[in-house]
Amino acid sequence: MAIMDLSGVKAILGITDSARDDQIIAMLEPATALVERLSNRKWTNASRTERHEGGVQAIPLRVYPVSTVTTVTDKLTGSALASSGYEVEAATGLLYRLPYGAWWDGFAPSPIFTTDGGGSAAFARWEIVYTGGPATVPGDVQFAFAEIVSSALTSQGGMQSEKDGDYSYTRAPTRDGVPPSASAVLMRYAAGALF
Repeated sequence: MAIMDLSGVKAILGITDSARDDQIIAMLEPATALVERLSNRKWTNASRTERHEGGVQAIPLRVYPVSTVTTVTDKLTGSALASSGYEVEAATGLLYRLPYGAWWDGFAPSPIFTTDGGGSAAFARWEIVYTGGPATVPGDVQFAFAEIVSSALTSQGGMQSEKDGDYSYTRAPTRDGVPPSASAVLMRYAAGALF
């Protein structure tokens, strides 16, 4: 699922014709992956499944804010925890065991292979299925996304300098094909300064 759709990108970029629609559509998923990698955030609100080890008071879900927690399953016993046995702090994605102060039981006695893209064996006792991610993508991230698509369309960065007498024009260097202004926005999210 892309951060923005075709019409949203075209609106930000001021594109009114459909001549490059196929090119823009083809860039939506790769641009989403790039934005998420550079910002260290998932920007789509979607159902997610994660495995965690336990042995803590709060399990930090990877994508927040959290809309709902569907199930919490103890993979050691195969039993689902009643919804009255946990509570999520939606804004931070911290999942607490109830009553407050209780700890999530620790490691499984043998490795349980994770299925959440981590690719490694872990003593991941708890499986949490939840819906997480922002309901709407912040405007600065949308703009950065559109800038990345625009940069890919032109295969160049933004303007760095311009001169009038004996006209001169210099393009700004890009990092991974990302215009500097877009990179600056995404790096602030990656550093935890925003959101």
